[in-house]
Amino acid sequence: MILDQKSLLDILQNDSSEPLNDVLEIEDIITLVKDVENKVDFLEKLKKKRTEVIKIEIEKLNVKKDKFKNIIMKTLEKFGHKSLNFPGIGKVGVKNFSGSWEIKDEEKMLDYLQRNLKKDDLDMIIVNKPSVSKKELNKLLDDFISSGQTIDFAEKTKDEKSVSISYDKNETIDTNSVPEEEDKQVDLKTQYDGVEF
Repeated sequence: MILDQKSLLDILQNDSSEPLNDVLEIEDIITLVKDVENKVDFLEKLKKKRTEVIKIEIEKLNVKKDKFKNIIMKTLEKFGHKSLNFPGIGKVGVKNFSGSWEIKDEEKMLDYLQRNLKKDDLDMIIVNKPSVSKKELNKLLDDFISSGQTIDFAEKTKDEKSVSISYDKNETIDTNSVPEEEDKQVDLKTQYDGVEF
């Protein structure tokens, strides 16, 4: 590494993004970016794994809840009650919900409706909403502006620059080299040798 631990900490703690002193130092920053990406990837996988565990637990609890609700419903039906009030605890009641239709073959459905409905009824059921190709619209609006036209129905966000980084697939990057940003109250002079990211 060309940059030492102190320089890396200074870069991380500086609120602004100042250019490096030498283009050769970019190599170290590429290594640090790759390390950050690896850690983000790990945390995304960890988050997904934890989310799956929580989702499974929620599903188990929902099964229990549904069973309890089914027991309450059957008990109300057994004793001929539509609802009961338990003061200080809550109310229970049986509600009837109409089932919804699940379309198995949309083409057949549309054909059937077109043959059996009047145009006005058909227009109320089959609604065509206009959609816009965002990519093509962006090009068109750029063309309008560059030709001097005024657009009052849209506003363009600020153009931005970004850096693309590609990594050499034959090289492995030591991901333990990135320093962590230390709390500004810590004496950084004693932290330079053992800082991790």
